Amino acid sequence: MECLSVPLRALTEAVDLLAAQVAVELPETQALAETAVLLRLVQRLQLVQLQRLADVDTRGLYALAEAPSTNSWLAAQQVELDRSQVALARALRDLPLVAAQVADARARSVGSWTARTGCWTANPKSRSCRRSCCAVCRT
Repeated sequence: MECLSVPLRALTEAVDLLAAQVAVELPETQALAETAVLLRLVQRLQLVQLQRLADVDTRGLYALAEAPSTNSWLAAQQVELDRSQVALARALRDLPLVAAQVADARARSVGSWTARTGCWTANPKSRSCRRSCCAVCRT
């Protein structure tokens, strides 16, 4: 963990502490409040994760691990992300309006935007999720 930034080391330690907690031992109101906070934090972390993934793609950092592409590097990480997440990361990087909509507090979740990415990448002039090009974008 030497090469990790201070914030990421702190986050790792905080997650370890949370994982060590026994949720059923927390007072009910605290357990409910903490779960609500965790849900929001996970959503915010997903956006940070996508921004970092876009950085790996933009700067070609995958080559440092001798991977031929961002998608190959991601597959080697053995995490529950796939090519659609790379496409979403690229959309967030390349389409500022999309990034603003995802970051907006009204955004349902990062996951709900993944399906829309196919339309954005197929129709690069589309800068809005309100296009009539597919059923996903009309939501």
